Amino acid sequence: MPASNTTVKIFIASSGEVKDEREKSVLIVYLVNQAFPGLDLKVVMWDYSMVRRSYPEHQNFQAAINSKLEKCKLAVFIFYSKVGDYTKEEFDLAQQNSIPIIIFHKQGFKGKSDDENKAYANLEAFLSSLDNVAVPLKYNNLTEFEYEFYKSLNQYLSEEYTHTKPLLLTIDQLQAHLEKQQAVIKGLEERLKEQESNELKAKALDEVQKGDYRAAEKHLAQSAASKIIDAGSTFFELGQLNEIQLLFKEAYEYYKLAAQFNPSDGQSLHRAGVMANVLGYYADAVDYSEKSLKAQSSKITEPYPIMANQLMNLALSFYNKKEYKKAIENCQKALEINKQYFKTDHVKIANCYNNLGLIHEGERDFQKALIQYKKALEVYHHIYEGDHPNIAICLNNIGLVYVHKEEYAKAIIKIESALVMGKKFLKGEYPEIGKMYANLGLAYYGKGDFNKSVHFFWLAVDLWEKFLPSDHPDIVITKENLQKALAAQAASKK
Repeated sequence: MPASNTTVKIFIASSGEVKDEREKSVLIVYLVNQAFPGLDLKVVMWDYSMVRRSYPEHQNFQAAINSKLEKCKLAVFIFYSKVGDYTKEEFDLAQQNSIPIIIFHKQGFKGKSDDENKAYANLEAFLSSLDNVAVPLKYNNLTEFEYEFYKSLNQYLSEEYTHTKPLLLTIDQLQAHLEKQQAVIKGLEERLKEQESNELKAKALDEVQKGDYRAAEKHLAQSAASKIIDAGSTFFELGQLNEIQLLFKEAYEYYKLAAQFNPSDGQSLHRAGVMANVLGYYADAVDYSEKSLKAQSSKITEPYPIMANQLMNLALSFYNKKEYKKAIENCQKALEINKQYFKTDHVKIANCYNNLGLIHEGERDFQKALIQYKKALEVYHHIYEGDHPNIAICLNNIGLVYVHKEEYAKAIIKIESALVMGKKFLKGEYPEIGKMYANLGLAYYGKGDFNKSVHFFWLAVDLWEKFLPSDHPDIVITKENLQKALAAQAASKK
């Protein structure tokens, strides 16, 4: 986060019986932070923010926690069956310091003893007394909590920090985002847990669970230097940490190091190939993708979904090199493998259709491209309720087909819809948004609106230069298009 960002500390309190909600809230805060690039959200929880030691400057450990709470901008309390003395103390302190409060109450508790029923009655009495403070948000399960927490936090930030706008998702859309983020983090955690004997990796695991990826990266870098035998897996983990943060160049270098230490590790080779594709190193992308397939084939005799992912990246690598026949061949292989394991309305099937459309578009067979894109779009609409990043990307691709067909009005409608949708879910500064800007530049250039064309080409170049090398093909081509648009703009004013 840039130093100029506004720091917003969020205190989260709950008993151990809603530990899952507490852990989910950390991930949701991270997700919401992506939608508010001007803010630096920090979670404050006793088990994440407090070192288990004595605090001589405070009367007791709880007093140390309270000192952290007093510096927070928002307090979140999650209840289920009871309200503890310390939680009540924290709640009162938040009120005294005029800290905004959001309350969640999980439903469905059934006491099994008089003590439990008495504790629950005390909780109900406490919540009933809060009519003038806050209305508890009731939820029945973890999915409902995720959505309500996301929505409440988004609305609070939008109201308090007026330069931002709320981005609300449906439960399914939020779940898709959370699952994707959690899959990466879970993978990191599992890899780190396998090596808990390494003290530095144990510390890195702790930081990953807190969401502090920079601190985790420091521990992993120290681990790589101090324990060479684990260096390959450590470099892979460092690659993942940087990829999460959209630091593609750094991620690529770490994945390459991981592959050097473990040349038979298909996963490291595959991620190196993916990053090479992102950065425009297409020959390297082909090389790493082919090596990852070879490494995987030596371990698995039958086709498996992970091989479909590797084949797809190889197909995209050949597409970027304009070797379309090889691209289609590998994309079709990936599609056939996915069809063996997934239903026809699965996202992996839709992704294959979308990428086939991309390849046909490269061949300038626009009719075939539209057929594949529309098949992908049909599956995406069936899977997702409302808007979704995959739908935005597919609409953008369809818009580019209309640019090629010189149907510029249709192109602008599709790409602008994609841009609005994409900005809801992707970080404002995300490479895929750059493609939408560049395609709008092409559409407006074709239409003869050179002012708008220049504007969107500038936006694309400015965004890409933050993530990609200066000689990336997309940057080079878009700069050339920008010069043409500037020349046309100047000529039109004479």
